Amino acid sequence: MPRSKSEIIRSDRVTTDGSSGCRSPGSAIKSAYITSPIGSRARVGDIEAHDGDNPIPYDMPRIVSAFPDTFLTNRLREHSGDHMSPTPETDENTWQPPAAWWAKAVPFRGLGPKRRPMDIAGGAKQFRDWIAEIASQLDHAVSTNALQQPELVAEGMAYLDNSDPTPRGAAIAARILRTSHVTRPDGWPELVVDGWLSHGVEFAVEAAVSVGQFTVADGRRLHEVPGLTNPDYSEELWIRLRTYLADATDDEYATATARLGELRQADPWPLTLMAASYLIPDNQRWLDTVIADPRLHGNDYRKPLLLLSACVTTPEQVDRLAAMHKGDVVGNQYNWQTRNWGMSDRLFNVATQVGPGAARVVAGMLDRRGIDSRTAATLATVLAEFPTDEAFGLLLRRLDHRQVAKVTLKASQRFPRRAMRQLAAADPNAPGVGDLLRGHRAAFPELASEFGIGGRKRREVPVDHLPEVLRTAPKPPAPKRSRPVIVPGIRRVVPMSLAWAPGEREDWASAKMIMYPNMRDAFARYDNDWYRCIGEVLTELPWSQRKSGLGPSDLPRLLTLAPEDVAAHYLPVAPPVSHGYCLDDQLRSLLGRYGLVALPFVKGTVEKDLKYSARLLMPITGTEISELMAELLTKKTNHDTATAWFDRHIEVAAPDLVRMSIDESAARRRIGRAALQLLATSGHRAVLEAAANEYGETVTAAIAALLDEPAKVTIPALPQWLSPAGLPPLVLCDSHDVLPESAVTIFCTLLAISGPGHDHPAIAEVAALATWQSRADFAWGLFTTWQLAAAPSKDRWVLHALALLGSDETVRKLGDLIVSGSGNSGTARGLNLLEVLTAMPTPAATKELDRIIYQAASRTIQLRARECRRGRPRA
Repeated sequence: MPRSKSEIIRSDRVTTDGSSGCRSPGSAIKSAYITSPIGSRARVGDIEAHDGDNPIPYDMPRIVSAFPDTFLTNRLREHSGDHMSPTPETDENTWQPPAAWWAKAVPFRGLGPKRRPMDIAGGAKQFRDWIAEIASQLDHAVSTNALQQPELVAEGMAYLDNSDPTPRGAAIAARILRTSHVTRPDGWPELVVDGWLSHGVEFAVEAAVSVGQFTVADGRRLHEVPGLTNPDYSEELWIRLRTYLADATDDEYATATARLGELRQADPWPLTLMAASYLIPDNQRWLDTVIADPRLHGNDYRKPLLLLSACVTTPEQVDRLAAMHKGDVVGNQYNWQTRNWGMSDRLFNVATQVGPGAARVVAGMLDRRGIDSRTAATLATVLAEFPTDEAFGLLLRRLDHRQVAKVTLKASQRFPRRAMRQLAAADPNAPGVGDLLRGHRAAFPELASEFGIGGRKRREVPVDHLPEVLRTAPKPPAPKRSRPVIVPGIRRVVPMSLAWAPGEREDWASAKMIMYPNMRDAFARYDNDWYRCIGEVLTELPWSQRKSGLGPSDLPRLLTLAPEDVAAHYLPVAPPVSHGYCLDDQLRSLLGRYGLVALPFVKGTVEKDLKYSARLLMPITGTEISELMAELLTKKTNHDTATAWFDRHIEVAAPDLVRMSIDESAARRRIGRAALQLLATSGHRAVLEAAANEYGETVTAAIAALLDEPAKVTIPALPQWLSPAGLPPLVLCDSHDVLPESAVTIFCTLLAISGPGHDHPAIAEVAALATWQSRADFAWGLFTTWQLAAAPSKDRWVLHALALLGSDETVRKLGDLIVSGSGNSGTARGLNLLEVLTAMPTPAATKELDRIIYQAASRTIQLRARECRRGRPRA
């Protein structure tokens, strides 16, 4: 039967014990296929296995009986319709790669969902149009490249002008387009490959193999280097060609395979072998040959070899790649959308093609030093999808990692029986295990009883013996709102100024900056001329035309390192940059050294990332800052920072707030009124009323009525991650009984509606009923459960609960977390925990702040701890 248009579904190779495996290179079963016309069902017996390039027929029922309940068998059943009996599904043991993984993985012929056909003709036309548009730019580029081996450039240009196209010339042209200063549209590698394919698939695969033989060096001059060890940017071209071959017709695929086989024989350099394996991944004999090649086991080929992770199908192949690259099997790639380096999407090839057999290697990648939180979250998510005891056990042993804790919590809900079994056998003192087990036991009590880990049931206090506040869920008070007074044209802008605390300016100005090597090299390209270097950074030149290679994010450090006359010249005109908290030291130094001159730049830069750097506004006053802090005061993020700013500058800010509360703008009036109410409960009522007296009796009476109103309270629903029954019990002082679950739920709700300066009065009453140890344990259990859920920012009330209920032991644990934190995620967490320590006015908290100042791994944490320590008595 002819198979012109066919759908090929590849299954994983398996062993008789049901695990993924690879037989010896001489084995006949190297990979299996079902082949059938699109839209029809596969027939029994219509299955092939490849030994090298020779198909060998196999009988499908015989394979199914030999390999029951394996990934191969399940894939065969999935695509064989009614011709095979179904396998009973096991909820926690069935493995099916998520659809999103297929979308991210490099296409593998015969695997994954059907893709849309590629418009090669349209892409080839766009390629020709693009080349015509940049003809003058290309002429300039080749005039510099022609200084070395001009015959190579001529061959590449002959392909671009279509006068004498050859695969070698196409490869040279691709290298010229990649490294020259020409305008490149988004997705230009796809256009290049479409241009290759317009000359035929043989032409395209030969060009793809040849592109790794050319490089650009020595002032952007073209070189031919046979046996080049670095494929440079070849992968972005190979991906497009492999995507086309994955859905090509059988004849085209056979033609490409044959031509690549000839190239492998004629030019057996390692990169030629790697390119052939990458483009024809289902020929596993080629892949095994490349991985076993001793020439690739040195450092020269370590990174290029990672490209082959898109071709692996067995745990043995993954293990060999991991052993050759210190545990990493996928490498990194640059994301042009986020402008960041990150883990390569080849991870999803490993996950979909190898499946749970790759769990150990994925976990090993999680343990590598220096991985960012996004990479860790992706690795943990992949590991959590594998429905095996091995994968879940690997997660349990890494619960101290924030990203792992989050996905493990979700995995325990998806695989409750497996989670209960492994949690029961795990060390209860291991990080996070006790908290996860306690919550899982409360969520699945029947499973807990089945495994004999129900726990000792403590006697609960009868509900009718509890105070009224713990018997009835809190309700918002009846609204009582005064009529606002509006005074048109009342707004008056007080210019910004600086009000330093004693020793604060000297502390900020003393921050030491270093010039990084890349910045030193960029500076040298301008003959150490500060004006020219900073002037280029301030321009809007594209990256390809920047001589220094520096961008806007480097501006604060450059201004900090520059001589005073240079910095004073550029600071008034420097535009604000987006930075995160990684530039806090530079901004502190600039504001401390240059004062009002640096104020507009620092203030504008901080406003771009208020979440991390609002505390840098602490010494700044003025109407703009007062209004900004009033807005932050009404939000959870940076609420504590705004509170501290008003505590410091309330005398200056009070008139601004009064004017906001009577302004004709409804939005400004709403923010001003809310800020006045919050500050009045924090002990500033007298100052606010005195500021209102300046505007007459009507305004004074309106402000007094506003401050007398009960605070607006919204009763939130408890988050999904919180199970009150899974928290440590609250033990009463008198009877040593514990609060029932209903009372704990009400208490958690009271904590959720509280915050710095507006605690619910019933919290102190309930806290007085429980022992200090059970209060501290309850707060810490609440905190660790929040961390297991990846610490969602909308539930930061948990941190305030730590400050209300914690003990000296809680202070020590918080200090250990802050001191040990490193990297971006550790710094962000440390800044949040510092707010907790600051809100605990105990000698133990002061002593812990002293330790953090000298022992914290992050300079940002040390500076913030010094600010929090200022004004507290000696411990």
